[in-house]
Amino acid sequence: MLPAIVSKSFSWVNYQKQHLVSQHARAFPDNPKATLPPMPEYTYDNFKQDCVRLLTQMKKRYSVAFQHEDFILQILLGMKEGENAKLYYLDSKNCLPVPVPEAVLIGQSQLGEWLRKGWNPNMTMQQTAKLGILAVKYIEKEEISKEIGVGNYFPQVWYIADGNNIQPREILDAELQTLVSNADEKCKSLQRNVHSLFRT
Repeated sequence: MLPAIVSKSFSWVNYQKQHLVSQHARAFPDNPKATLPPMPEYTYDNFKQDCVRLLTQMKKRYSVAFQHEDFILQILLGMKEGENAKLYYLDSKNCLPVPVPEAVLIGQSQLGEWLRKGWNPNMTMQQTAKLGILAVKYIEKEEISKEIGVGNYFPQVWYIADGNNIQPREILDAELQTLVSNADEKCKSLQRNVHSLFRT
């Protein structure tokens, strides 16, 4: 549903821009080089507003479901704002995008909180991805929750780095396979260590 909302907002911004250009041409018919007024652009703030708009619409449409305390839709928005990579957290309780200063767990976050202690702000995106995949794999393999896991699929991983010339990219194919294999090995090792605590 989000692409349709974004497309509508983007079209509205373009319409406003064309309207200003037309107004300007009418106001200065004899001076085509007259400076144009500031033009509206579809920005990251517009995108965040579109996400809030969609979430608010969903809350109204599915109001019965959202009445239950446990029914919360959580969203992470990763984006580049100029040179800086930014992460925002948005949920159906507050419908307000909040900047994430370091790291945040979503979903049944309490189940992976103990693994979060292995994270620190100096870790690379690759190290952080491995830790996140390990958390999901361990919870799934140990059947701690039936609602967490990827089954026969691969997790979705994105790198969004600081820097002007570095575009956000999804980790795919062999690179993703390497991350998953590494996490699988660590998961098996962790399972062996934990299970050995209870052997007599």
